[in-house]
Amino acid sequence: MNEIFLEIAVPVPLYQTFWYRFQTKSLENFIGRRVIVPFKSTKSYGLVVGISNSIENVPVEYRDKLKDIIKIDDFQVFTEKEINVIKKISDYYLSPIGLTVDFFIPNILREKAIKDPLAFKVFNINENVELKKISETAKKIIQIIQENQEVSYEDLLSLGFSKRSIKSLLEKGILIPVESSIKIKTPVFKQPKTSDYTPKLLESQIYVYDRFYFKDRLKAYISLIKKYVKTNKSVLIVVPSIAFGNKLYKDLSQKFENVYFYHDGINPKLQFEIFKEITKNPSIVIGTVSSLLIPIKDLNLIILEQEHSSAYKVLRSPRFETKRVLYYIHKEKNIPIILASSILSIESYLINATNLKKDKDVIKSYVEINPFKSTNKTLNKLQSLISEKGRTLILTHKSYYSGFIYCPRCGWEAVCPTCDVPLKTYIQNSIKIFKCPSCKKRFEYFKTCPECDFKLKETGFGKEFVFEFLKKSEKLRKLLDSNKIIVESSLKDILQFESFDMVINLYPDFILDLPDYRSNEKFLRSVISPLTVAKDSYIIFSNTLENWLAENIGTKSFDVNQILENFYKKETAYRKKNKLPPFLKLVRFKIVFKPNQKEYVEKVLKEISSLKVYSFSQKSNSFIYYFEYKSEKEKQTIKVLAEKLLKKDVDVIIEVDPKSF
Repeated sequence: MNEIFLEIAVPVPLYQTFWYRFQTKSLENFIGRRVIVPFKSTKSYGLVVGISNSIENVPVEYRDKLKDIIKIDDFQVFTEKEINVIKKISDYYLSPIGLTVDFFIPNILREKAIKDPLAFKVFNINENVELKKISETAKKIIQIIQENQEVSYEDLLSLGFSKRSIKSLLEKGILIPVESSIKIKTPVFKQPKTSDYTPKLLESQIYVYDRFYFKDRLKAYISLIKKYVKTNKSVLIVVPSIAFGNKLYKDLSQKFENVYFYHDGINPKLQFEIFKEITKNPSIVIGTVSSLLIPIKDLNLIILEQEHSSAYKVLRSPRFETKRVLYYIHKEKNIPIILASSILSIESYLINATNLKKDKDVIKSYVEINPFKSTNKTLNKLQSLISEKGRTLILTHKSYYSGFIYCPRCGWEAVCPTCDVPLKTYIQNSIKIFKCPSCKKRFEYFKTCPECDFKLKETGFGKEFVFEFLKKSEKLRKLLDSNKIIVESSLKDILQFESFDMVINLYPDFILDLPDYRSNEKFLRSVISPLTVAKDSYIIFSNTLENWLAENIGTKSFDVNQILENFYKKETAYRKKNKLPPFLKLVRFKIVFKPNQKEYVEKVLKEISSLKVYSFSQKSNSFIYYFEYKSEKEKQTIKVLAEKLLKKDVDVIIEVDPKSF
């Protein structure tokens, strides 16, 4: 028997690995295997990230208290290449390596038996349920899910929401589990046909691909995949949501063999079967972010579809940005990466990367801008635009973003007498006022209708409101029932697989009022993206758009390419001048403490005077810092601070490069 020493990453919030003894007959490589180890007063799973034949290589503090490994699996979960990427992710995002491992490891290999029926579930919002009388906590959960399309149970728990709150929303039918809409059979590998012809594959570099219509990008992917299949190479297509992956899986599995869809919403046993199969045989893999570090057999290309999606900034530790992880994978495995979207993110635009799009896009639909006036006038205009022929998509907005004030009894609306635009409610010096978002005039706030003295109501110009209005017309109700009219709150990713004769975009202007440094980019995306699914006509109701975009809109030769190029230059210059991301580096550092820990926390915080505080807020049991850093050395100072707090069981939540601040 040979005695060896293994370095183990255990899924605990501590910035360290742990060393254990193991007696073995063979000297095989145990790197990347799952183990069961004694940990404190219990057992824990872990992953082997280091190995030594000599105790001299074991840190001194472990040598006198080495314990034996209880069990080591035969199956290698990750190779040394994935372990190297895990270490880079942990270093950059200040994440304990054990928690980084825990994010990527297949669900069935995690420490404990799955007793919680909600474990590994992924949730979306049931938009057929009217949101009435819900708590502030419920509103926060709903907003997070709407912004990220889908959110896992583990994500919500890591953000501080209780199981009780999540379960309550499920019982009310507001949250619904997201599952594969397709039957994924137990994988059976089929050997691809061989060919004497050897196609030319992409060189190993990072590419961008902003072909405007997704269907055109999909054709290009299919052409690329054919080349890789002929050479027995694997391809991974990363998608932002399970719903999007379901559609893509259905398309690709009709054209290719050995297509698999890997995500956290699958039954853990089936998920692991897929994991093992794609590590043994070349495959076409569709996956969410949890698939990034699977050691796929002969992986030779990764495509990040919808690269701009907020879903690619992970909500729980290690809270990474997917594009950075792909950069690490590219460097470690020397394989090409494609960052693809109809409208690239600012970050991808700034990458010095080859664009696979060789010619300009030609826009297929006519574009028309109409002013957004009072609600009744706008909806009556909308009603007159809809044709019985073809399909119509209407895009509305969430109620917590924009609202209008009206009387439920007589229908009176609070509109600006000058602009005929719905007034919004604002708070100024602790007093409510009405304000016109167009001319900025202020008006006295009142609670009752000036026409009939009935209590006014504020509601969102959302999906439910528009849906109910359209149902008043018998003709439109029939079109709704036959799916000739689709009403959606936003342009969801899965709509990229469809096309509509007419797309109507109702008042995207609200985005510009959001306290978000990305509001200009989000506004542009909300205005331009619907064109990707419009066949004949695209109608926008907006009071803002014409001021900065109308000169480029109005004919079928609408030059999206030039509009986007001008925007990227302007937005890049604006962010650089005002020191905004990606020209500003921040770490969000949240400390949650118990009353008896506050004195210690305050003492430790006095030791970080060298760090530049960008902003700070506090509650009775928490502090939130946004630290600005200019070098990795400065960022490591934040890690030292976190280590001191974690060792005293103080909760610390760290997000490097936060989405908002």
